Amino acid sequence: MNERLLRSIMHLFAIIAKEDGISPLERGVVEDFLRVYLHSSKAEYFLKVFDHFVAQASGRFLVHDISGSIRSLPTVRDSSRMMLICEQINGQLNQAQKIILTIKIYELIMADGVVSETEREFVETIASALNLDEGELRNIENFVIQATPQGFTSAEMLLITSELPLRAKPLALLFAPTLQGEIIVLRVPSVRMYFIKYLGLASTYTLNGLPIYPGKIYHFPRGSSIRGNRFKTIFYSDVVSKLVRTSAETRITFEALSLYYHFPNGDPGLQNVTLSEQSGRLVGIMGASGAGKSTLLDVLSGSKKPYAGTVLLNGEDIYASANRPTGIIGYVPQRDQLFERLTVYQNLYYAARLSYGKHNNLGINRIVYKTLRSMGLLEIAHLEVGSEQDKTISGGQRKRLNIALELVRQPAIFFVDEPTSGLSSRDSLQIMDLLRELSLRGKLVISVIHQPSSDIFKMFDTLLVLDKGGLPVYSGNPSDAIRHFRAIVNHVDRESAECETCGNINPEEIFNLLEEKTVNEFGRSTGERRISPDQWHEEYKKSNKIKRVKPNRSELRPEIELPSRLKQYSLFLGRDLLAKLKNKQFILLALLEAPLLAGLLATVCRHSSEPNYYLYDNDNLLVYIFVSVISALFIGLTLSAEEIFRDRKIWRRESFMQLSRLSFLCAKTSVMLGIVAIQTFCFVLIGNSVMGIEGLTLPYWLMLFAVAAFSVLLGLNISSAFNSVVTIIS
Repeated sequence: MNERLLRSIMHLFAIIAKEDGISPLERGVVEDFLRVYLHSSKAEYFLKVFDHFVAQASGRFLVHDISGSIRSLPTVRDSSRMMLICEQINGQLNQAQKIILTIKIYELIMADGVVSETEREFVETIASALNLDEGELRNIENFVIQATPQGFTSAEMLLITSELPLRAKPLALLFAPTLQGEIIVLRVPSVRMYFIKYLGLASTYTLNGLPIYPGKIYHFPRGSSIRGNRFKTIFYSDVVSKLVRTSAETRITFEALSLYYHFPNGDPGLQNVTLSEQSGRLVGIMGASGAGKSTLLDVLSGSKKPYAGTVLLNGEDIYASANRPTGIIGYVPQRDQLFERLTVYQNLYYAARLSYGKHNNLGINRIVYKTLRSMGLLEIAHLEVGSEQDKTISGGQRKRLNIALELVRQPAIFFVDEPTSGLSSRDSLQIMDLLRELSLRGKLVISVIHQPSSDIFKMFDTLLVLDKGGLPVYSGNPSDAIRHFRAIVNHVDRESAECETCGNINPEEIFNLLEEKTVNEFGRSTGERRISPDQWHEEYKKSNKIKRVKPNRSELRPEIELPSRLKQYSLFLGRDLLAKLKNKQFILLALLEAPLLAGLLATVCRHSSEPNYYLYDNDNLLVYIFVSVISALFIGLTLSAEEIFRDRKIWRRESFMQLSRLSFLCAKTSVMLGIVAIQTFCFVLIGNSVMGIEGLTLPYWLMLFAVAAFSVLLGLNISSAFNSVVTIIS
């Protein structure tokens, strides 16, 4: 907030507060508001600004009320000033800030315990000027004013209590056996914000390490936790799970039980990994480099079969099931899976066409534009994606497009490998906000995360930490992770994980504690870990009791309907052809390669010392034919040698949809054969013309096309067999 905006807000507070006189409690509300946004010294300055505005406002019309206290009467000038101030701040505050401002205004008028009709009219006028939803305004008013559980009436509220009330509806309930008093939580859906208020005589509870006072309203941001002595911690995810309701039809359960995986050389990749989650959750997987994070993601997604253990989707082993549900699992790898020459819209369009075989073009476009809008990609829909080196769209937009390619077919589970890799802090937060939103829609999102910020770290509902060798060392709420590791190493400050001033958590401390080294008698590091991965794992087995979710054994019904194999072939063919036609460099090379080779070869082979040239006398005719065959072989190999390797990452995504690989390969082969047919025809046309070979265009073309077709098939096989460009070229 800038200084002018804050002065306007202080003026607004002063107009409202002076209506029934200024009390220390009201001044305290203003001070709390300022300390949310400002350093203490600046907060004191603007508190004096508030006092100045109060003195100005109260000095005009003063009357004595029945109790004898002095208050000032509202004037028409106050109302007009209020509207003017609202107009000034309306365009500068985002919706979340408007909600916080409204709550503080209600706290301000409730400081004396009574809300007058004039004060209520003031608030309604302000809310109308700020374009707040009327239903949310009523909920905020009810939340701030009421002081007993019986007074709360909104379905957007959660009552945390140790005693089951006689009448709970429409409130949601969270049972906390040892809680003294009650805690009421308000959800504001438009901004997905939560606020809490403690209803009790005295509080020994803390919010993110700071004390909670009775009757005071606190923002309850992502990753927050309420703690107390002999009291089971209440996490942000506990509150969200009660207030955000997902459809029973989309509910899934996903479990990984005692997973083991060995690499081909025998080294362990995963050891005794267990995970039990359900839809509507955001799960993070952390670990040092080489700890097995990506391997675990591959095993969970069905790409790599575990050596031992089971992966259960709604109670069924995904590796044992012969007919695995189509389109249930979505996988977003770390690297892009995009067609660089196609636009953002075209990438999504073909993904949708391959997912919804029975939809017409209008229905497909509706799905595509809905996805573009929800992902914030509508403005760049018709921009070419570009390569990672020659970017047309930003890294954050590329990552959102990768997620959109999976989202367009609505899978129930998202596996995301390092979604924030290579992105700025702002783009990283936007991507994680997007994944969080997907989980709130009822999806289960499991993401590998590397070096998260405090805000990103707090977004996860569950955190799984892996150590060297794929050994799990922690599974639980992220906010408790640092406390867990500090307790094991007997850290002095084991109960505090957040910064007392800003509430931030430093996730890097987890790895500092895990990999802490011993020192010798000279105080130098020995390079050996104080606690080995096996010891950490033993502590994990003692303290982490993973509660298994109750399996939902209902049949999974994905929304996608795959097109027929012939239709898939035509879609693959159209997509590949369009991508090649939009690649100007490829088109130029393909059009010039054959004519240049033919012209050069024919010119050299035609050379004769005789003044008159006769084909019959040309001793180089056989050389021309032989080199033409070699050229056709070269043309086909250069065209196809990297083709399947280049699209391997894209096919991996499409394999989760169980699309036909035969259709994919046939389409790829058809495009290659079509291109070499044109190239060899140009070769024969130019070469035979220069050489003076007449009437044999068709036989020569059939011969060279057959050789080029063979080389295309050979190149495609090479491209499919090897795992690196260097190997393919060599």
